Amino acid sequence: MVPVLPEDSSSRSTERRTIPRRSRTEPVSVQLRELAEDGSSDYRILDTRTIEVSEQGLRLWMDQKIEKGRLFDICVELRHHPQRFLLVGEARWCRWDPNSRGYEVGVAIQDSEETDYQVWAEMVQHLQDDRRE
Repeated sequence: MVPVLPEDSSSRSTERRTIPRRSRTEPVSVQLRELAEDGSSDYRILDTRTIEVSEQGLRLWMDQKIEKGRLFDICVELRHHPQRFLLVGEARWCRWDPNSRGYEVGVAIQDSEETDYQVWAEMVQHLQDDRRE
């Protein structure tokens, strides 16, 4: 039986975004840090994809649940662009999608040093939706 998560009201509430989102399917690698009982840590890489992108966020499809508030490293590869974008994201919401049999995750991109945030934000401004390319 597939678990159905309670819907997070922030994920389907009245539109409050002022920055446009673009419907894009792009490959993404997410690096999750896992803490062991002995205090050591290990990293797990998940290959996933975008559903939507914006200057300040992503909506990802994942095959596992990510808890709200979790920070993780993201590597995004855009079609027709040679650069990989290394970003840090925070999971804002996560919900089960029975149609895709996976989780949709709302991610806020953090503007932090040693990431490609500024270049990412500039590049996304010029992207088109998948359906218009």
